[in-house]
Amino acid sequence: MYGSHPGSNGEGAGSGLVRRDRARRGSLAAGLRHALQSRRTSDDDARSPCTVIVTRFVPQVHASRRLAEVQRIFLGTLCSESRCVSVEADHWQFRTVRCPVCNGEGGRFAGWRGGWAHRRGAGQPSALLRCGGCGLVYPNPMPFPRDMSHYETADGYFGAAEGITEGKIAAFAELFDRATELTGGCGRVLDVGCGCGESLVAARDAGWAGIGVDPTERFVAHGRDVLGVDVRVGLLDAVDEAPASFDLVLFSGVLEHSYEPVGLLRGAHKLLAPGGLVYVDVPNESSAYARFGRAAQRMRGHDWALALSPTFAPYHVVGFSPRALRVAFERAGFSVVSLDYYPLMLAMPMGLTGVLAASINWCERLAVRLRASSGLVAWGRAS
Repeated sequence: MYGSHPGSNGEGAGSGLVRRDRARRGSLAAGLRHALQSRRTSDDDARSPCTVIVTRFVPQVHASRRLAEVQRIFLGTLCSESRCVSVEADHWQFRTVRCPVCNGEGGRFAGWRGGWAHRRGAGQPSALLRCGGCGLVYPNPMPFPRDMSHYETADGYFGAAEGITEGKIAAFAELFDRATELTGGCGRVLDVGCGCGESLVAARDAGWAGIGVDPTERFVAHGRDVLGVDVRVGLLDAVDEAPASFDLVLFSGVLEHSYEPVGLLRGAHKLLAPGGLVYVDVPNESSAYARFGRAAQRMRGHDWALALSPTFAPYHVVGFSPRALRVAFERAGFSVVSLDYYPLMLAMPMGLTGVLAASINWCERLAVRLRASSGLVAWGRAS
């Protein structure tokens, strides 16, 4: 993935990730062709008038997980129109909240998302705010689910995540190279929201030991039975370990799904040994790409937000900016070791669409250098 050390700088991340992804494109080719011939069915297909087939090139561990998310969103494996509206309105309870990161009140209205504020009517209408204190984007009132059945019914969501195992393991291998460098040796790792547990295979190969937790029983069974790793059902509540038991905790593509991201980070802090590390990657809701998409919606006369998906897949309920991520680390007791950017890249089919994709890719690579690209990756140290 990276030509340089993972997380060392955005430019190295982008170039290495492009090389790594070429090996994956063959397995996706048929799906890409199908997606180009059909109408987009994504919850995110309003992100920009320029959106085509999107491949997120993400740093170290989450490159493969975001690739799975791209498959299920942009290849039509998950959010067909019927599935988008299949979660009943009474599944969600809307409650007024403070900012989930800084606990502030108020903020600037960022638009509507879901229901009539979505081109395919996905989910329920939610009003989004951008916190004036830390810059986090979140729905207020917040739609809390009755239970987690909205994940369990998303068959395509899981099917995509169970694929490309070897690519995921290779991606995680680079993360553990970086972690070993930062810690000065191998140790124990906890992967929160580990999916099928490919991270634990890479950890084992790199000399690390550890466990993973995930709320999806199907993933856990696959990890145990197929990959032979220690994966348990749940999140931090499933970790029956003494405080200071781990040297590294991973949150790869997790915090944007959490109603209490600072609480998750604090839970990780308790489980880390002094000086232990936390790894986080999240979408960047203050990216140049996201800003362009919002401006395009305003030009079309829509009072719609393009961030988050609180009531439809992939169920992103909070959106981080670099400032919001730093505040979350600080409130949880972590010092920021590094905070870098990664690009969102579009697959490039033939013809005019490919030319457009190539132009957007060039802009995203430039955005990495300007620290305005579409993803954030951070390492923190327990203080």
